[in-house]
Amino acid sequence: MRRSTAWGLGAIVVTLATWGYLAWLARVPELWAIELKRSLFGWAVVELLLAVAVLSIALAREKKIAAFRVIVVGVTLICAVGILEASSATDLLHWKLALERMLQEDSSITWKFDPDPVLGWKRRHHDKWVSPSIADIERKFSMRPARQVQLTFTYDAYGYRNPRTLPRADVVLIGDSYIEGFNANDDEVVARKLEERLGRPVESMGITGYGTLQNLIVFDKDAPKLAPKGGGILLLRGQRPIR
Repeated sequence: MRRSTAWGLGAIVVTLATWGYLAWLARVPELWAIELKRSLFGWAVVELLLAVAVLSIALAREKKIAAFRVIVVGVTLICAVGILEASSATDLLHWKLALERMLQEDSSITWKFDPDPVLGWKRRHHDKWVSPSIADIERKFSMRPARQVQLTFTYDAYGYRNPRTLPRADVVLIGDSYIEGFNANDDEVVARKLEERLGRPVESMGITGYGTLQNLIVFDKDAPKLAPKGGGILLLRGQRPIR
């Protein structure tokens, strides 16, 4: 067997074994398999590129010319990837966000913010959009969404997640994504469920990512506008009530 043929067959065998193993890992619904797949995927891409280079040389008649072309293409790719990585490392461009916008997948709840000089960020007034249901863990580990549904997000004149702007409310809920309802439909958020049980108007003033200081600003600035009965304001941080 010629040496070039052996190299070519070796490249094919290693590539099939590598990607076959990744395909098997993708079918294992365990955390260790998901993490291993994510860590091996980059190396598998590098191996695939090397295999293509080896096959290009092995199958060529003029192996020196083929090797030269492979080197030129390889150096070009390395330089291109280096430029992309440098732009990300220096915070010039966030490629994940850029690609999501290019692919028109920018309707996620995390996108719809406006800068605010006091709070840092707020939701847009009277905003409304539809986004596919995907949880934090599903997004982080590139898992298939468990719920194949579209979620509706509706915000009132104050920029909080309520289907209508209330002139007043008996109860005001303040907090972060637990109150806003990060992966929930409009009718699934805690304010709507509490409103159903009480039979009284409930205002949701939770914003994803807000911390205690931001919640206190909302408590002092926005919540009193609705004049909740008897100071009926519940200030939450995460899942634990503070006040």
